[in-house]
Amino acid sequence: HAAHALIAFVDHSERALPQPYVEAVLQAIAQMLHDGPLLVRSQAIALMCSVAETHKESIGAYYSRLMPLLKDVLQRSIQDELALLQGQTINAITALGEAAGRAAFHAEAVWLMQEVFLPLMQQGTRALLGQAEEEDTEETSR
Repeated sequence: HAAHALIAFVDHSERALPQPYVEAVLQAIAQMLHDGPLLVRSQAIALMCSVAETHKESIGAYYSRLMPLLKDVLQRSIQDELALLQGQTINAITALGEAAGRAAFHAEAVWLMQEVFLPLMQQGTRALLGQAEEEDTEETSR
């Protein structure tokens, strides 16, 4: 619930959080991503996206610490077929990458395309082809 309250505060605040608080929040996010249960990780990711939108310069410094944690959450969410968490995590990865800059994000962008998007597209294509084959089989059996 604390992460949810912070998300609301960050999203609706007139002013940016003072730098010491941003760093404390980012450290807490890293800890939640590292060892928190699924719901806590999901809230940490949403909070990280909110902080990334308002404090790009601060979050870029946490790139090397947060990116491996986000990649781990994304890989686990794909294995467990958790679509909402996948979307949240992809959003967080791209927000963090935007804050860190093109040069820092390049390797993860390539990884994201090759290891995440390409298999998802292939899976979708196979599902569509399977569905088309089932429809063809139904039509010929009539």
